[in-house]
Amino acid sequence: MKLDLVNKKHPLVYGVYDAVHTVTNPATDQHDLKVEFNGRTFVLGRDSELKVNGNIWTLDFSNWQNNHPGDNFMPPAPEHTYNGRATTKMKANPTSPEVTQFADFSVTTPKKTIEEIIAIPKIVKKDKQNFSKYGN
Repeated sequence: MKLDLVNKKHPLVYGVYDAVHTVTNPATDQHDLKVEFNGRTFVLGRDSELKVNGNIWTLDFSNWQNNHPGDNFMPPAPEHTYNGRATTKMKANPTSPEVTQFADFSVTTPKKTIEEIIAIPKIVKKDKQNFSKYGN
């Protein structure tokens, strides 16, 4: 599992699953894939944050505040470790028994985002403008 930041602040967690052998969830008509992240479970076909492309799943929180106003589950805290689990139900072939497979993961957000680093020069630049009227 890996964590990237979308727009320098919103987490994008992604991993790999066996798309060939994962069974279809009858409730969603999608692969039976669930990803738990920081205590919440996201289901493929139900939650817009969880998507797949081939055998790669992504959990994208870049639109969280728009889709869930007032829900402070996101944005993430800097230098915080988030735990999760990806779970699929699979069959090797149509007559084989269904098995549940899971992979636990942990991802840590960076200490500072690029946006925080860029904000410092903006403040200094603004202060220089304020001091310029005094001959600095």
